[in-house]
Order: sequence, then structure tokens, then C-alpha cells
Amino acid sequence: MTCLRTSLVIGASFFVSACGGSATHPLAVSSATSLKVPVTGISALYPNTAVQLEFAGSDALATAIRSGRKPDVFLSASLKIPKQLAAEGLVGKPVVFARNRLVVAVRSGTTNIGSFSDLTKSGVSLAFGSPSVPIGAYADTILGRLPTAEAAAIRANVKTREPDAVSVAAKVTEGVVDAAILYASDVKASNGRLRAITIPAFLNPLTKCAAVVVNGTKYPVAAAAFIRSLLLPQSQQALRAAGFLPPSRGD
Repeated sequence: MTCLRTSLVIGASFFVSACGGSATHPLAVSSATSLKVPVTGISALYPNTAVQLEFAGSDALATAIRSGRKPDVFLSASLKIPKQLAAEGLVGKPVVFARNRLVVAVRSGTTNIGSFSDLTKSGVSLAFGSPSVPIGAYADTILGRLPTAEAAAIRANVKTREPDAVSVAAKVTEGVVDAAILYASDVKASNGRLRAITIPAFLNPLTKCAAVVVNGTKYPVAAAAFIRSLLLPQSQQALRAAGFLPPSRGD
């Protein structure tokens, strides 16, 4: 039997041998699109591990798992989706490995939107994520915390709802809309094309990114080792560099 050797570093160097995986059978990791930058970077940190990455909206990946698709690991932009899958017996216990903040994203250099309250102005055009994906559900949570009139004014300005955070960001950078509710990490990934406007803390929902081992994987030990690697200092550094926050102690 060959073993996939995943290099992990916690204080001193040591190796975890995850039997059942090999370079010829890469670990299949299905990840939310909003996590593409850090997850791609993290997978490169461990050259002894062969990883095959797939990116899509968290809800689309969850639907695929429900339909019988069996990646080894699922990385979600929200904790809610993997919790639902766990309750259905499709995945293991979710592990929170990062958090994110929501912001209003506008094109750099624009001046017509300077604060969250400006989203209520007539004539402002907005992009939100689809209600079924985390970035869209989070946006709806924010509106649900507003007085009815303010929420209605913002909803009236939403011109499109997109399937993932990357698509929402593209609508802003391409000038299709004036602004969007996005993750802080999306603004970071725009390389200066977008700037972030703070959303008041009392409106901003706590966002958690979670990883799970998919039940039925042929490589459960390797999958669990990969998830543990997300909590290591070098992985957390990559996440911070991409605009994410570390998990809290309670996670």
C-alpha cells in the first residue's frame, strides 16, 4: 500500500502518513470560489501532497455532494452549509478555519458612494449574490437587520444577483453596477481595482469558513490531515494575506 505523506509543521517538523492516497490519486478538494486565492496558495505550501482543486459556489458544491459526487474535502464560505450536510450524514464534523468580514465594494476612484447609507439612494445600482449562496444570504441578513424602509430602498437598487462572490465582484469592476456587498477578501483580491467601505458592526453578520471530510472518501486520513493543515501558522498566514481573519477560540 502506498501512502500520501503530508508535511505538517507544528513547532517541530514531523510527517503524517495518510495511507490510501498517492501522487497518482490526488486529494480532491472542492472549494468555494471566494477561497480560491488562499486555498491555491496553501496547497502549494505542501509539495508532498498532490491536491486537485475544484472551485464553485458553496451551494453548487453542496448540491453536487447531495447528488452523489464524492470529493475528499469540501471547503465552504459559510458554516451553515456543511452543518446541513453533516446533519444529512453526508460529511463529517465541520472545522472552522477562517472568518471573513463583509464590506461594501466600489470601484477605486468613484465618489458617489462613501458610506453604507448611500446604498439607499435612488439611482444607485447594486449587485448581490444569489440568496442560495453564502455571500447573498449574508447580504440578506444585513438587510434583515435594517429598518423596513431602508431595507426596501436597498433592495430596489439591486439590479442583479450572481451565483458566487467572484461574479458579484466582476459586476463592480466592469462597471455594470456601482457597488456590491462582498467579502473583504474579494476587495483584497482585486489588486486595487476595488475599495472597501465599512458596514456597521451591528449589521455585519459573523462569517465563518468551514472544512469537512466528505463521507465515503477513499482517503479519510489524508483528507483530515489536509483540513488540519489549514490551521497551521503558514496556512493561516496565507489566509490573512488574502484578507481573511483567523478562527476565534470558540470555533
